[in-house]
Amino acid sequence: IYQAAIFEKSIEEFLLHFGFTSAILLHSFAANYVGQAITDHYNNIFSNAYNVKWYTASVRVQRLILILLQISAKPYGLNVSGLFITSLENFASLSSVSMSYFTILYSIQK
Repeated sequence: IYQAAIFEKSIEEFLLHFGFTSAILLHSFAANYVGQAITDHYNNIFSNAYNVKWYTASVRVQRLILILLQISAKPYGLNVSGLFITSLENFASLSSVSMSYFTILYSIQK
């Protein structure tokens, strides 16, 4: 973003930096969107298992459903290399921090 904002040579250079920035943002959004979708599906397991008519099942199946409820009661987040959890909330936070960093660099340069 910084390189695209301070272009001085040509419109081609601006478009090159703008294209790279757009591609990086799109890739980051897609990765976080997929992580959010996986997290949402995992968290729906609890509500689906809870809403099943477990009381009409055999005792063995009731115990299996209880185990499934206990496991899925913990919140889940897709962790990327131990750095952060992929979610749309974290993408928004990462974008906000990046824009703040860009603003600081741009104001110092001017």
